Amino acid sequence: MKVGKVVNDDRADWREAWALFPGSVAYIWHAGTKAGIVQDSLAACGFEIRSQIILGQKQVGPSYGRDALHALDREGF
Repeated sequence: MKVGKVVNDDRADWREAWALFPGSVAYIWHAGTKAGIVQDSLAACGFEIRSQIILGQKQVGPSYGRDALHALDREGF
């Protein structure tokens, strides 16, 4: 097994990827502490946040805090 650094693990702005997404509805998992960055990058690609679900964790694990899920759609859907 190869051990090493996970590439792009600190990246939260994926607008280049969002722009390529052909769908109109998406569910995006992200670290709760990165919510603002994620929301801004999605809005820049025409997505509108419909709801956010926060998952509390009972045990400490590899995370940036609480995990979050955004349910969203593209404007005009």
